[in-house]
Amino acid sequence: MSESFSWWQSGQSSNPFLGKAVVLTIGNFDGVHLGHQQLLRQNRELAKKHGALSVLMTFEPHPAAFLFPEKGHYRLFDREDQKNVLQRLGMDGVFVQSFTRDFSELSPEAFMQKYFLQEFSVKGLVVGHDFSFGRDRRGSAGDLKKFCATHGIEFAQMEAFQRDGDVVSTSRIRKSLQEGQPDVAYELLGRPYFLRGVVVKGDQRGRLLGFPTANLRASVDFHPRLGVYQTQALLDGKVYPSITNIGTNRTFKEGDLQPIKIETHLLDFSADIYGKKLQVNFLKYLRPERKFNSFAELKAQIEKDVEQVRGALD
Repeated sequence: MSESFSWWQSGQSSNPFLGKAVVLTIGNFDGVHLGHQQLLRQNRELAKKHGALSVLMTFEPHPAAFLFPEKGHYRLFDREDQKNVLQRLGMDGVFVQSFTRDFSELSPEAFMQKYFLQEFSVKGLVVGHDFSFGRDRRGSAGDLKKFCATHGIEFAQMEAFQRDGDVVSTSRIRKSLQEGQPDVAYELLGRPYFLRGVVVKGDQRGRLLGFPTANLRASVDFHPRLGVYQTQALLDGKVYPSITNIGTNRTFKEGDLQPIKIETHLLDFSADIYGKKLQVNFLKYLRPERKFNSFAELKAQIEKDVEQVRGALD
């Protein structure tokens, strides 16, 4: 882990990378999946070769969220997770560029001049197989290669990283989660997909049923497919087997516009954890959420869900 990790956002007065040699990688890196990790590994190797800092340039907000707000693009993981993973992987720092209208209209030439020669002293550049940049994504890998050759910057473009014959990508991970396949997301990320946040008070119906739940206020707006999952709950440094329901409480509330809730039942646990931070790792999709005709019918199904999870643990 890098002991002198730096996190710098555009607009801040002190640039920790100013005047220092860096090897740069550019992208959103939401989740830092296995393909991202391959790029970062190459970045660190080049940085060691040139005696430079290994730095990721990323964007806030996500360009898709800024340019196409009507599509409702949400991050899979929060920034804190990204920071932790990048530091754990040995990166020296991150530069977060504010994605604004003016920034989006920079020409490829202006982008390269500003960020490769002025903001940073770039000694190496590592990009992915499908990287493009500048206004309307006009800049290509060919443009980068030519610019780097002119200015003595070592350039590397990585081939697509594949798993099971398909390219590993954030969009593929997102699709797998939307289809209720957290196990596929696990394979592409190299770790479980999770949601985390603060436990807040809910309707407390679970307690009446004998299965108290922690109502999670998640740190991101994205959520996997609605339904019931086998999960792991991380609380105060301990791991608990758990069951999580993502849904609208269809048994008790009518209509399609009800808010979506994330409710987790920790097996063999009943302490008051309101206000505490909870992380929920998604392991397996058990069933869709559905409307039950009575409390008794719902309770019987939850008992079956619990037994299924206990069986998986055994």
